[in-house]
Amino acid sequence: MRFLLLFVFEFLFGFYELQAHDTAFIVSKSHFESKGLKNCLATSTNPDYKWELFYSVNQPFQINHFRYTYKNIHIQNCKATVGLNADKVFISATLPEESNFANCIALQENQNPIWIYNAASNIYKLYAWNINAEKNKEFENICEPTDHFMLDERRYFGKDTNAPAFVFRPDPLSKANVLYGGNWRDRHDSSNAELESQQVGVTLPCSWWNDSFRLENQWLSFGQISSPTTPAAVSQNNFYFKRNQWQFEEVNVFYHIYNEQRWWDSLGFSAWKDTVVLDAHGYFGADESAYNPLTNPPTIEFGDGGVDDAEDADAAVHEYTHAAFEAMIPSGYIGTQRQAVEEGICDFMALCYSRKWTLNQAGWVYNWDGHNEFWGGRNLDNNRKYPGSLTNQAHVDGQLFGGALYDLANEIGDDSTLKLVLASIPFLMPGISMKRAAEIFIKTDSFMNVGKTNWPLVKAFYPRGLLPSLNQTSITKGTKIRIKNSEAFTKGIGNLFILGFSADKWQLYNANGSIIREIESNGSWQELPTQDFKSGVYFLTNHGVTYKIVKF
Repeated sequence: MRFLLLFVFEFLFGFYELQAHDTAFIVSKSHFESKGLKNCLATSTNPDYKWELFYSVNQPFQINHFRYTYKNIHIQNCKATVGLNADKVFISATLPEESNFANCIALQENQNPIWIYNAASNIYKLYAWNINAEKNKEFENICEPTDHFMLDERRYFGKDTNAPAFVFRPDPLSKANVLYGGNWRDRHDSSNAELESQQVGVTLPCSWWNDSFRLENQWLSFGQISSPTTPAAVSQNNFYFKRNQWQFEEVNVFYHIYNEQRWWDSLGFSAWKDTVVLDAHGYFGADESAYNPLTNPPTIEFGDGGVDDAEDADAAVHEYTHAAFEAMIPSGYIGTQRQAVEEGICDFMALCYSRKWTLNQAGWVYNWDGHNEFWGGRNLDNNRKYPGSLTNQAHVDGQLFGGALYDLANEIGDDSTLKLVLASIPFLMPGISMKRAAEIFIKTDSFMNVGKTNWPLVKAFYPRGLLPSLNQTSITKGTKIRIKNSEAFTKGIGNLFILGFSADKWQLYNANGSIIREIESNGSWQELPTQDFKSGVYFLTNHGVTYKIVKF
C-alpha cells in the first residue's frame, strides 16, 4: 500500500524494459588508475562513447557517479558508481547491450538531449528537454511526434529555529505495547485519553517569520500537493496539537523525517539526504503514501484513509528513504526485483528507526497505520525464501529482502547494519535481481569493512536463497583444484573433500587471516572433517588464487 510513484515515461515508452546488463566487481586501485573506467568495464573503444562524471560524495568513502554518453549525450539509466578507498575500487554499473542509437535531426541550442530506450522499436530514441516551456518542464521526441514526461530537480530552503511540539514516537500502539482495537483504534481520527497518553514532548527545528513558527527548514517544507486542502501548520508559541487536529499530522511527519536525517548524519551519511516537499493530508484522502521524484523538488504525500499515514513514524521514514535512493542512484527504481530490494530496505529503515524508541512488536512495519481492519501492514520477522516466495509484487517481495536485513541486524546490531545498507545503496543499479543485490552487500562489506561482516551476511542471505548454491563438484573451468560435498560440510552434516591436480600446497585461512591447515595437492582427495571446524568463513589459497568456504 505504500509505494514509490513510478515515472510516467514507463507507460509512454516502455522504457522499463531497458536492454542492458549489470556488473559489479572490486579491483585494485593501481589497476583502476592504469586501465581507467572504460577499460575496466570493457565498453566501446569508439570515441563517441564516453563515461562522464556527473557528481561525487565523500561519505563514508569517495563515491563517484558516472553516466554513459553517446556523442556527449546522456544514455538514460546506463550508469556506473565507483567507490574508492585507500587500495581498492568498487565498480557497479549498468551498460547497454548494443549500440542501436537512432539517427536524429540536428539539436537546437535550447535543447538538453537524452537517449531513452524504446522497447516497442528496440532502439534508443533521442529526446530533449524543452527549456522554453513556462509551466511544465517537458521532454520532446526529436525524431518523431512529441511525447512528454516530467524532469526531476532539486532546490533548498532557509534557516532553522526551534519550537516545542507533541508527536507519537514512534506510534501509539508499539510504545504502549498494545494491539489495535477498543480505544486503541482510529475512530474517524478522534482523540482520547489512551492515545493522548502516548504523545511525547519534543523540539522541532522550524522557521520563524511573520511573527510565527512554521514547519520548514533547509531540507523540509509543506505544500498543497493534492486534496484534501488544509492550511499550513503555523503557531506563535508551540505545536502542542492532539491527533484530531489537522496540524498534528504535519508536526508528526516533520519531526520523524528530521530525526531520520540526524540519524544518517550520526552514521556518517549526511550526503544521502535530499530536499523534499511534504503534504501530510494528501493523496486525495486515500489510504496510501507516495514519494514522487519527478517534481521540483521531490514530494511525499501521506493519505488520510484508514489511520492517517502521517501519524505513523514508519510511513514517514519509509517514504523519505526513497529520497536517499533517488539522491544516490537517480532513476534506479526499475525492475520488479530491484523495486522489491528498495521497498525492503525502506521497510527495514523504518523498523530500525522505530526500534530506537521501543523494542515492542519489533518485527512489524506500520504498527499503527497497518495491522488493522484497513490493511495488514508488513512484517520482516518472516521465513520468506527466494525464489519460491516471490509474487512479483514489489512491496510484498520486499519483505523477503528486508527480512534478511532484519536477521542481519539481530546479529550485528541496527546501526552496523544500517551503515552497510546506506553504503550499498549507490551500487544498486537499475534492474538488478535480489541475488545480485545480496552480492552487492557482500562486496560493499569487503570494500568498506575488509569483509568483517562477511559471515553474518552469509548467514542472513544464504538461508533465504539469496546466495549461490554452496554445493560445488568443480570450482571453475581450468582451475587446479576440485571441491566436493561442500553443501553438506556447510550445513555441518558431512565432511569436505579437496583434490589438487598438481604437486603443491594450499593454505586454509580462517577469517582472522591465520593459517589453520596446509593441504597437499598430490592427486588424491584430502578429507576435512566437519567437526574440526567452527562456524565461520574460511579461505583456501594458492599463489594468489582464493576460494571461499563457509560452515554454519
